[in-house]
Amino acid sequence: MLRDFVEETASAPGTAATFNLAGALTGRVTFGSVFTSGALCFYYMDDGSQAEWGIGTFTSGAPNTLTRTTVLGNTAGTTARLNFTGTTRVYNEIPSARAIYADSNSRVTLPGDLVLNSVGGGQIGGFRNWLINGQMIFNQRGVSVAGGMPVSGGYSLDRWQVIYDGTGATHGVGQSTLANQSIQDLGLKQCASYSVTVAGSGNTVRQFRQPIESVFTGAGRTVTVSGYLWVQSGTQNVGVFLSQHFGSGGSPSADINTAAQTWAVTTTPTRFSATFNLPTVNGKVLGTNNDDTLIVVFTMPTGAATYQVNMTGMQFEIGPVVTPFEWRSIGTELELCLRFYQVQSQLQVAGYGNSSGGLVNIYPYNAMMRAAPTIALSSVVQTNANAQSVAYNNARLAAYQATVVSGPNFGAVSFTASMTAEFP
Repeated sequence: MLRDFVEETASAPGTAATFNLAGALTGRVTFGSVFTSGALCFYYMDDGSQAEWGIGTFTSGAPNTLTRTTVLGNTAGTTARLNFTGTTRVYNEIPSARAIYADSNSRVTLPGDLVLNSVGGGQIGGFRNWLINGQMIFNQRGVSVAGGMPVSGGYSLDRWQVIYDGTGATHGVGQSTLANQSIQDLGLKQCASYSVTVAGSGNTVRQFRQPIESVFTGAGRTVTVSGYLWVQSGTQNVGVFLSQHFGSGGSPSADINTAAQTWAVTTTPTRFSATFNLPTVNGKVLGTNNDDTLIVVFTMPTGAATYQVNMTGMQFEIGPVVTPFEWRSIGTELELCLRFYQVQSQLQVAGYGNSSGGLVNIYPYNAMMRAAPTIALSSVVQTNANAQSVAYNNARLAAYQATVVSGPNFGAVSFTASMTAEFP
């Protein structure tokens, strides 16, 4: 995008997005001598009284042209194309908004929202992706497309929630193993599959979404959502928007969908992306239950459509640039999932007691949970004990209590405990 001694003139380019280049000034070279057709290049335009700078696209021809692809700034203080009515110098120079330099403390800072995509071909920087289980590998609930859809507001694959209405539909969401070689080559092995085989009636909303802990996430910044999507047949439109929720008792929620982002998803796995400018949360009131969230929402087709949409490699990151999908270690990703939902199997309460006493067992969670969870038991097997109950005191420990049927006696109970601290 940057070459030496490139400077030409243009005759009255006006405000045109694309204008003709008229040849190099004395001692300078043309854009065409150093850039190939279609190349992006930095540009400045200057007529002696006003100037504009940005990123242009050079096209070779008769004559050569330059397209003002992205205006980064101008002397009027805007990012609009200025009106140049006379002879205008056009030259290749890097704008300060895209310059990287060492400051007086020898520190190098990336200007604005610029990011480094890779060093030696690999991703740089950890925890860029705010979505958990974006590669769809954890499915502690064991949901499957064939098994039907969780209740609206319920969760499917770890951290992924479904919202829908209507009646009579046959639909489901679950985990599928990838068969496409191009996706497998990226290291992505599984996907979420959202399937509708009978449309039903009265459905006006179908969402597959993830609440990100804290509405402060990305607030006041440019953010980017991306992911790999494909369908089993035809083409389906999948929408994406963001929603700032300030929690119970807080300021009203606000949807952010200024660009009305819609992806036309085909049978070819494709990485789509959408960029949003998130509003600041200054002056907003948070709820009292620590349940404020930023929700990333994917909208599935409604109406009479039957389809299957597959998704994997889903990413939400701060900044306007789509970076490579971030891989965290399997253990780290699981730990993030366990903060919201976990299952402990073959837990056991055992001991002696009497008819007025009970057996109590306290055990730690597999990971510190977001909040004191709701606990449900299953696979209960008991000996000389009854009246099972569950209690907890914080997000780190749970307690199980069983009352001995008659005493003195020995009682034992084994069970599986499912614990959820998901957002509503």
